[in-house]
Amino acid sequence: MQAPLVPTADAPGAAFLATVTHEVRTPLNAVIGMTELLRQMALPPEAAGLVETIHMSGEHLLALVNDLLDSARLESGRLQLEHVDFLLREVVEEAVEIAAATTGARRLSVAAVIDPRLPDVVRGDPRRLGQVLRNLLGNAVKFTPAGHVALRLQRLAEERAHVVCRLEVEDTGIGMPPEDVPRLFEPFMQADEATARRFGGTGLGLSIASRLVEAMGSRIEVDTAPGRGSRFRIDLRLERAGRRDQLALPGCQGLRVALATPDPLLVDAIGAQAARLGVSTECLSTALGGAPEHYVVLLLDPRSPEAETHRAAATAAGVPVVCLLPPGAISPAGSPLHLRLPVRLSALAHVLATLQPHVAHTHGAPAPLPGRHVLVVEDNDANQMLVQCVLDSVGVTVDLVATGEEACEALRRRHYDLVFMDCRLPGMDGLAVTRAARADRSLPRVPIIGLSASIQAGTRQACLAAGMNDFLAKPARPSALLDALRRWLPTTPASRDAAAPCTHGPAVGTARFDPTVLTELRRLGVLPAMIAAATRDLPRGLAELREASTTGDLARLALVGHRFTTMLGNVGWTRAADLASRLEVACDRPGAPAVLTLARALEQEVLEGRHALEPLLSAPAPEMPC
Repeated sequence: MQAPLVPTADAPGAAFLATVTHEVRTPLNAVIGMTELLRQMALPPEAAGLVETIHMSGEHLLALVNDLLDSARLESGRLQLEHVDFLLREVVEEAVEIAAATTGARRLSVAAVIDPRLPDVVRGDPRRLGQVLRNLLGNAVKFTPAGHVALRLQRLAEERAHVVCRLEVEDTGIGMPPEDVPRLFEPFMQADEATARRFGGTGLGLSIASRLVEAMGSRIEVDTAPGRGSRFRIDLRLERAGRRDQLALPGCQGLRVALATPDPLLVDAIGAQAARLGVSTECLSTALGGAPEHYVVLLLDPRSPEAETHRAAATAAGVPVVCLLPPGAISPAGSPLHLRLPVRLSALAHVLATLQPHVAHTHGAPAPLPGRHVLVVEDNDANQMLVQCVLDSVGVTVDLVATGEEACEALRRRHYDLVFMDCRLPGMDGLAVTRAARADRSLPRVPIIGLSASIQAGTRQACLAAGMNDFLAKPARPSALLDALRRWLPTTPASRDAAAPCTHGPAVGTARFDPTVLTELRRLGVLPAMIAAATRDLPRGLAELREASTTGDLARLALVGHRFTTMLGNVGWTRAADLASRLEVACDRPGAPAVLTLARALEQEVLEGRHALEPLLSAPAPEMPC
């Protein structure tokens, strides 16, 4: 773990700056949080413009405060790098996603191309590596009016315990004379006065990135020229971890994906992701190929000149169409599956797992996994019902327990093939149960899949560090639960033979509810039970929400938010589940006004949408365009 920052006597300025910036962040978090809520409301155009200006100004101010704080930490001389297992891909994808969100109205392509030969899990400091990437990408986006910003991660060499990789951030921006490059890495400096006036900024980001890279045993090299963009290059020697991320799609190897986009960077990025999953991609130049039915899906970029032609050909051939939406875009009401740019590997895997024909057998029922015995550790009745129904549908025997202590006893009492473990339990939580199970050498190494509604960064890493094998975010969709089962419990020959293509396309519900979730629940035959459970528990949940808001009981509000996240997310009520999840997170931070604003927004959403639950049981599934 990282050592605490203790300012030294010879750096009083650093100590003062660290204290002040910590204090400034508290009100800033409230300002940014509440303006984010206002941005989601239906406001008059003039008011919406004012809110957007306040929000962007707050984000810029927070970035400046963070840079000053990091500079103070480095000046104190007490910075120590962490040495923990982490998913390299997730750190890279998160940095690219943040950079893409800052492009605004510019037609700027931002994506990561990750060598599929790189190990999934390495050891090092994920937070500091992410900070370096965010600074490099943020710099590239700021100075690139049009074109692309690409993060390329390539394997250079393999060693017994290490891997050497090259990390490049390239852009098609304004560039600079090579003689100005050394000034880039000096604090509070930019290439020249004109650049500073035109683009703003403090010049701290690249200075911080350079010093962090030096602490990692490397250095940043720059190739640039005026008007020809820039390329920042880092060669890193990363330690291999003792385990591998088990992201896999059983039965997907050899599948073909069609991709229609005019963006060559997007072709490279998705092609590398598909290769990691064992799937081949074909970029369509003019029209869908002569045998379109051979594709499992068409990934369609609406910017493609032949977008309508591609979609019509795919529809005629029965090939599902998945839209590629720009960053921050709102998915169309009742839209089928979609992917938001920049595409994450886990999102692509989820789409393929949902659409690939081997996840279901005749008449749309999931392929069986007979003879398996699974322990489900979950204290929420609705979540218990969902997981049990999903596992029952594939012939898996389920034992249910509601506390960590009961889980420990169950694991000592009998052998299970797999455990689904809720992270947040009364008393002994799921992480503690997992650590205890891994420390007990008399227990077999049963696969443990963590379940958590937390959206905070580091939740997955915490689960894996505790000894879990995998992680699913709650509310866990039926397809995700089944995919985890098949990832960790290989199917028997009989169950593979039983698999046959599923002829059911994705149905849709209303704009308030996720159509793919409703489709999965209908297919499993559990939609009526799940809606009945949600309808039954809503009045009590609303009463608790109001009472906790009135009394300002943040602990109780966090618990209500946690329950609502899964209860409403289980039936595909995505907006309400998202508000509930953000409420839970906000309760752990200072700033009660932001918490109360979220609580009111959640209450309003539930009151407006609860009457739409019952009609979902009999609502038809209209076909919606991409």
